Amino acid sequence: MITEDSIRQRFKQGEQFNFAACRLPFSDTIYFFYSDRPCKLTRLQYQANSLTDFVFSPYAAGNQAYHMQANLIYKNDAPIYGWDAKLMPVEKPLFTTNNFEADENFYKRYVSDIITDIEQEDTDKVVAARALRRALPDSFSHSNFFFQLLQQYPHAMVYYVNHAEWGCWCGATPEMLLTATENKLQTMSLAGTMPAHSKEAWGEKELQEQAMVTDFIEQIFEKYQLTIQINQTSELVSGKIKHLCTKLESKTDEEWLTQKFHKLLADLNPTPAVCGIPQFNASVFIGKHEKLERRFYSGFLGISAPKHIQLYVNLRCMEIGLQDALLYAGAGITAYSSPTKEWQETINKLMVLGSIINDV
Repeated sequence: MITEDSIRQRFKQGEQFNFAACRLPFSDTIYFFYSDRPCKLTRLQYQANSLTDFVFSPYAAGNQAYHMQANLIYKNDAPIYGWDAKLMPVEKPLFTTNNFEADENFYKRYVSDIITDIEQEDTDKVVAARALRRALPDSFSHSNFFFQLLQQYPHAMVYYVNHAEWGCWCGATPEMLLTATENKLQTMSLAGTMPAHSKEAWGEKELQEQAMVTDFIEQIFEKYQLTIQINQTSELVSGKIKHLCTKLESKTDEEWLTQKFHKLLADLNPTPAVCGIPQFNASVFIGKHEKLERRFYSGFLGISAPKHIQLYVNLRCMEIGLQDALLYAGAGITAYSSPTKEWQETINKLMVLGSIINDV
């Protein structure tokens, strides 16, 4: 298992290049990617023969993603591709973290407007997102923050990116978007939120929200004539909050994945867990009313490798500037929602990363 000192060294090495680090859930393996190449937003496809890439996609980009195309890749302390001598230093601009920050009054009005829209039967669910700015202490260390996320969220996809084109992002997301291997597809519906320590039964709002996401995914898989196995719903704990989680999977083959994986991804993304239902109506509503630029929040990220793609929804994330960070969170709004409770839900979600900032 890699040490904190080794992680610090990998981060130090990445300061002069486009750099990404990530660890998949329940794994001891950290991938480190170094690149001096520009990126384009291109279609993500399943490929039997390809290099291992880190992929990063903004919100509502369908099956489009940036491919890092690294010159050098480390797996923990071992280089698995390329070498340092081929890398040229990259000039990184000073990105600002300016974005719209909804205060409590704005956010509650926004939630109320969504509920009205649902009552008018234009939508069934809309995810209302917001951002919160937090000052970074002078002692803030990017590598230490990443290490703390690894320690506190073993169940999550933990990542860090510092890129000349994308800026600096970091997060610990619990939600799988889509995983593909030679003969299997896996995804999950993750919805409903309450404090991790709560002993209360899940309410109608959370159960309905979870069912909406599961039904949406099931319908998409059926569109592609895929037989889907829906596992029993369980609780997934993410720091001080927990969610309802249902894992879904389907058997397939390499030919199907090569031809149709990108089509399935385009239909799934963005899921109702980050956008809403119907997908198009909810997306239009968000575009008109939210004011926030979601950027990479609620997009997806992951690893694309030969015969294997693992993608996760970019939740519990933050955008890091020189002196402050923007933390992002959202809440799923249904007919059973309460503006006050949804505001509190976003507070709880923002604390997943926010509670660690002053500890590093």
